[in-house]
Amino acid sequence: MRALLVHNPKAGVGICTADELQETLRSAGISLIPCDNAEQPFPKCMTEPVDVVIAAGGDGTVAKTIRKMPDRSIPIAILPIGTANNIAHSLGIAGKPGEIVGNWSLKRTRVLDVGLVRGDWGKCSFVEAVGVGSLTKATQEVDAALFESKNPMQKGRTALAKQLATTEPEETRLILDGQELPGDLLLVEIMNIACIGPGLHLAPAADPGDGLLDVVCVRADQREAMLQWLEAPDHKQVPLSVHRGRQITVVWRGTPLRVDDRVLSEPKGVSRATTSIEGNVKVLLP
Repeated sequence: MRALLVHNPKAGVGICTADELQETLRSAGISLIPCDNAEQPFPKCMTEPVDVVIAAGGDGTVAKTIRKMPDRSIPIAILPIGTANNIAHSLGIAGKPGEIVGNWSLKRTRVLDVGLVRGDWGKCSFVEAVGVGSLTKATQEVDAALFESKNPMQKGRTALAKQLATTEPEETRLILDGQELPGDLLLVEIMNIACIGPGLHLAPAADPGDGLLDVVCVRADQREAMLQWLEAPDHKQVPLSVHRGRQITVVWRGTPLRVDDRVLSEPKGVSRATTSIEGNVKVLLP
C-alpha cells in the first residue's frame, strides 16, 4: 500500500513521535510519502499518486486534509492522535496507532460526507459543523488563551457553560428544506457528525454518510437544562431535539460564523449562510 502521510507533529504528545509513527506504518507494509501539514507545500504534496491518504492528528488535521484533497476518490485513513478526535469517534475509529494500522483494509471503508457553506463572503467546505452563538464564542475564548491547558476538553466545556449562562438570545432565523424553525437562539450547530467541540455528543444519532445535516438549537428556555447537562455530558444524553435536512439556511446578526474549528471574522449587520452536502470521501475502517 502506497500512502501519503499528513501528520501534525504537535498532536499526540506522549502518544508517539513522528519517527515512531512512521515506523509503525512501515512495519505494516505501507510505503510512505511524509507530508507535514504545517508546511507551505502541503497542498502540493496532495497530488502525489497514492492508494490512500493517512491523516494523523486531531480534527483540524483530518478536516484540513479532506478539504485539500484534489481527488476524493482516494480513500482516507484516520489516526486519531488529537484532543477531541470528534471525526474519528463519530466514525467508530478509536485506539492506539498500532492497533488501528494493523486492521486497515482498502476493501473496508465507510462514507463520510463533506459539507459546503456559502455566504456573501464566499464559500468553503466543512467536515464537522457550522455554528453561530455560544459554542463559537467559547471557541474564540479558548483560542485566545495565552497558555496551554492541562485539560483542554474541560477548558472548552467550562468556556461553553460560561457563554450559555451569560449570552442573551440572538435574533436568528433557521430555514430547513424550505421550512422555517423558531428563532431567538443561544446556539445553532449545523452538524455533519455526531460530536463536536470539546467532545460533545450534540447529535448522537447523526449518520456521517447519509447525505443529511443534523441541526441542533438551544433556546433561552433550555438554558438551565443544557447547563446541567454540561456538568457531566459524557454520562447523559443531551436534552435537545435534533432536526435533519439537506439544505439549511441560517440568518443571524452580530456574532461570527464558525466553520469546523475556524472562526470567521466578525460580521457586520445581518448575515446569511446556506449549508448542504457537496460530496463525500471514503474512510478506511479498522
